[in-house]
Amino acid sequence: MSEKSSIPFVINSIKMFDGETKKCYFEVSGWDEVLHTDEMHLEKELLKAKAVQTKYEFTSENEVEELKMEQIMVLGTTPIEYFKFEFGFIIPGSTNTFDSTIHGAGEGKMIPPEMLNGKLKCVIRFLDGEKLLAERIIKVFYE
Repeated sequence: MSEKSSIPFVINSIKMFDGETKKCYFEVSGWDEVLHTDEMHLEKELLKAKAVQTKYEFTSENEVEELKMEQIMVLGTTPIEYFKFEFGFIIPGSTNTFDSTIHGAGEGKMIPPEMLNGKLKCVIRFLDGEKLLAERIIKVFYE
């Protein structure tokens, strides 16, 4: 980022890729708003991946005592998956990365893309303890 953001916690980028082939399916940068809704268009073949890796890069101007990230997958209005990651202390003025790997349920155990298309939302929240720092709601479409 060439200019300093006025927001103390910024999600610089998110990249999602196949855990085995490393093929990139989604990449976005410049999420410098605290709350925002986006769309993600993915290839259906991603649902066949044995593992999906996601890399998050974020910058915090302030000290963060208990950084946590929640990822909630919501189908319609029903949460179907919940992941919580705890980072702990973040140094003020630092840029950090976090990589996560989520393993698929296996062939025949995944919800078909036709049932998910446009109805699935990925909610990503970064928190300091219980205080919300940033949230993204991403509506997922499969092509």
